[in-house]
Amino acid sequence: NDGGSQNQKCFDGGWRAAGGQIKVNSISAKEEGDAQVISVSVNAGGADVKILYTVTGEGNITCDFSVDGSRSNKGNFIRVGSTMTLPAGFEDVTWYGNGPVETFNDRKTCGRTGIYKNTVSGFFQPYMKTDDCGNLTGLKWMSVKGKGDTALLFAARTPIEGSALHFVSDDFDYTNHPYEMNPRSETIVDLDYGSMGVGSATCGQATLDQYRLPSNRVYNWTFTIIPVPAASTDSQLADYAKPYRSIASGVQDQSSNKFMVPISESASLKETGSQTLMSGSVTVPYNDTFNPIFEDKHSFTVEANVIPTGDPEFNMFISKGDHSFSLRTRPGSLDFFIYADGKWQDLYCEISSAGWVGNMHQVAGIYDGATNTMQVYCDGTIIGTKQLSTTGGAAHSDYPLTIGDCPETHRGSSAEFGTVRIYSKALSASELKAQNTASPAYAPTDKAVALWLDFSVQPEISDEPEDPPVEAGLRGDTNCDEKFTVADAVLLARVLAEDTSAKITEQGKVNADMNDNSTADQEDLTLLLRALAGFDD
Repeated sequence: NDGGSQNQKCFDGGWRAAGGQIKVNSISAKEEGDAQVISVSVNAGGADVKILYTVTGEGNITCDFSVDGSRSNKGNFIRVGSTMTLPAGFEDVTWYGNGPVETFNDRKTCGRTGIYKNTVSGFFQPYMKTDDCGNLTGLKWMSVKGKGDTALLFAARTPIEGSALHFVSDDFDYTNHPYEMNPRSETIVDLDYGSMGVGSATCGQATLDQYRLPSNRVYNWTFTIIPVPAASTDSQLADYAKPYRSIASGVQDQSSNKFMVPISESASLKETGSQTLMSGSVTVPYNDTFNPIFEDKHSFTVEANVIPTGDPEFNMFISKGDHSFSLRTRPGSLDFFIYADGKWQDLYCEISSAGWVGNMHQVAGIYDGATNTMQVYCDGTIIGTKQLSTTGGAAHSDYPLTIGDCPETHRGSSAEFGTVRIYSKALSASELKAQNTASPAYAPTDKAVALWLDFSVQPEISDEPEDPPVEAGLRGDTNCDEKFTVADAVLLARVLAEDTSAKITEQGKVNADMNDNSTADQEDLTLLLRALAGFDD
């Protein structure tokens, strides 16, 4: 489908030559504790690429990648990732992710999360016309075992895509039929942020927008290469990988709402001195609370204490979608905008690049419904004010409040967040400045505080004994009527669509958890429908 997808401008074919257009900007090495750290900066076909290798005495190598194509003047990527070559004999593969078959960005419902095994040769699919194959999504770790006593384990900090084949990408591009393919003796391992969805552009619809890789954002992914005994069991491999993975957790909201905000695998937490910082993105899934605060003529303030770690074209701090509001930066500018009366009302404020990246800053976007103005605050000062030309306030958005990402455009962030706060009023500069002191103008439990996230604060632990766990009942029985029918799928669909009139009990959530991941989600709905249709047991 790639030819049809390129014709429909799903990706830019100019990226094909990027690997042969690499210009090295810098290479440096230094000691950090017991590790050697090698920093590499290159430009590949117009994309700025930064790689950080951290090598320990045990032989483990952590590889941090950052790819920024926002200044390339090129269109979408088809794949963003890394490739390495292993010697002949590395043939047996075990992985924890979607399986047991190949899966792609837009072809994942055929897979289930688990630990699976295959061979490198077995991953090749002899399609009538040769095409990419063997791709794995939701990859948490993968091991490739050779003929000796050692295997290589690749542990992803957050889930990535990957593959292990006896072919490189060009082998598929320049042949038409399987009999023309000549397997290499070596094993080619790809570990990727992701790849464009398959689509069906050979004879129909091109890859949908949500499955494409726009070049106007920064892509970050991290994995660690770990030498392990070839005889390692699946549980041992999981234990070896665990220290290098970002395990999902949560952060306790300190406002009177007491939200438990999930820290999913799209984010990672790290301790720096006495502070914990979040990088990546966090979704705050409480639209029932936040929609009335942000919409119409209601005043609000969004505030973050954040360390920019880069300066991409769009560095998203707090957003509820492109057609609602966002607080972000662009090179040399701190921006706040809302979408009102069908128009974007934006306020771009110049900031100095000196000392911006790598230092903590307090930033905020303020909308005052009473005066119909918006303001931008930075490090103690209001740096911009604008009178809106519209009469209405921010538009309704079904997208959730998101930290470190725009939930609508999926522009991400190059930043580390210390705190994020949301207020149901327009704060002044002096009030915002006081929020970072021991005597804040608005304490966490003040009625004007809708969200107070400090990523250093762990979930509250009660001295009261926990309720006993809910035991699983009839699988799929979402409405707990001791029958498994279409009504169960309808109820789960309404709940996932945030229909406030649809209620599901804790027992119903356990029954609806078809994929056994401790939550009732969209994948459970798909599996429930497949079971009702008789495709699955």
